[in-house]
Amino acid sequence: MQATKTAAKGPSKHPVHILVVDDERSICELLEITFRKEGHRVEVAHDVPAAKRKLESQIFDIVVSDVRMPGESGVDLLKLTKEIAPQCFFLLITGVPTVETAIAAINSGADRYVIKDHELVDQLRRAVREVSESLKWKKEAGYLRRELRRLTGLDNIIGQSPKMREIFDMIQTVAPQTSRVLITGESGTGKELVARAIHENSQRAQAPFITINCGAFPETLLESELFGYMKGAFTGAAENRQGLFQAAHGGTLFMDEIGFREDLYYRLSVIPIQLPPLRERREDIPLLARHFLETFRKSMEKPINGISPEAMRQLEAYEWPGNVRELENTMERAVALESSSEISLPVLPDRIAGYSGVGAAAISGGHLAIPADGIDFEKEMADAERRYLQAALEKANGVRTRAAEILKITYRSFRHYAKKHNI
Repeated sequence: MQATKTAAKGPSKHPVHILVVDDERSICELLEITFRKEGHRVEVAHDVPAAKRKLESQIFDIVVSDVRMPGESGVDLLKLTKEIAPQCFFLLITGVPTVETAIAAINSGADRYVIKDHELVDQLRRAVREVSESLKWKKEAGYLRRELRRLTGLDNIIGQSPKMREIFDMIQTVAPQTSRVLITGESGTGKELVARAIHENSQRAQAPFITINCGAFPETLLESELFGYMKGAFTGAAENRQGLFQAAHGGTLFMDEIGFREDLYYRLSVIPIQLPPLRERREDIPLLARHFLETFRKSMEKPINGISPEAMRQLEAYEWPGNVRELENTMERAVALESSSEISLPVLPDRIAGYSGVGAAAISGGHLAIPADGIDFEKEMADAERRYLQAALEKANGVRTRAAEILKITYRSFRHYAKKHNI
């Protein structure tokens, strides 16, 4: 194949991130050189599995893929890309054009179908320039849409898993209602984000959204905060004070950590929404990790373009007892410490980088088998405590007094362990 020579037009004013996939290394090298001269960032892969790993760990604007490759085809990669990174433009190239292949490409969502001939480089260069220009306008036009989603609260809740799609549907269903909503879930799952999304999508959106951490107040003081009091009602009541129920009138009052108040639990449990822990929606971890990477690399102004496959595997394997909040903190730490162009395994905390998915001690023949190099006893016990607390809370639907009864410990002990493990 010979490429026609055209006059260089200089670097693109709107550089994009391109993934080139072809089993012919010469084609990959040619296109990589061509696109880099245009000012674009380029990655290459020689088969579908390698391309999938890159798509899962980095954010691309354009994928350029051959149709025929050993194993899975370019059409298979196209379908996969639409699932992993639906925002990507996909350009299919082929040296053996057929009507069947063209139809399959179009039906699968290909944005462009290019034949491998002497005009391949010029056609792809023009296509990439058009896409980069289109992306510029889309980003500018999409600013208002992103602002709208941000204002409605849904843009702050990241997830594509079936469980999260159910949550999004529930938010849209209950938002127009005035019924009380009980949001339950482990610490760090995003209960306040869901509450804000319901508020912003309701007719109450222009009224106040007020939060109170019920767990931070003794019972008598909590009642005063909620209902207010008159001057002289008790020692220290030097003036009339409006309660939060009245302050939030017409809007939303978000009462956090009500688990120790069973009376409130049953009063509020009209429409329950149970948020899944991150370990039960692992398919959202790459999406969340890339979202946090993008957020922190921009705020820290660091040229980090992705997450290494090794680091992503550990992020997906880890149990995340602190849920999305723990993942967010982990990515902030990783971006701050990383000195290369992608998040690597060494910048992850040891508990994540070294996580194996099982405890150090294993059961063998009915007896505990301890490794030759020993175990971290305190860590093993802490992990066990955390798992029992989380299981009891799940069984008790978030009611902490009931969870304490299930574990046959006092509520005071339960609060101690919950605070210890940030649950």
